[in-house]
Amino acid sequence: MCFTRQNSPKNFQIPEIKKEVDYLYIDADEDHYHLQFKEQRGDLEYHDYGRKLNGAINKIIYVFEGIEPEAPRSKRNRLVGTHYFCRGDEQDNKELWKEVFDYVEATYDVEKNKENIYKC
Repeated sequence: MCFTRQNSPKNFQIPEIKKEVDYLYIDADEDHYHLQFKEQRGDLEYHDYGRKLNGAINKIIYVFEGIEPEAPRSKRNRLVGTHYFCRGDEQDNKELWKEVFDYVEATYDVEKNKENIYKC
């Protein structure tokens, strides 16, 4: 059950020339949310102790090249060269990470990176 917009696995444009960056950041997180119903009203199941089984999870991964200020005097920052991956809990983690790896391999010259930084 996934209530997020599903993208096709290869939804990115493959560039002619791969980007060369010093650092490549990959952040992974998940978002828990509650459902009012799955398909129609009243279809939620209950645990033995009486609580509804109405929780779901979104997996969120974003790849970016760095951080820069939004404006010269701004305290806010924005991510540079960002690509987002978001899937529901029905997709296997290995499939999602393979999609991220395929994107990184197709877009960046990984051999020239000084370091890849992963935050989970």
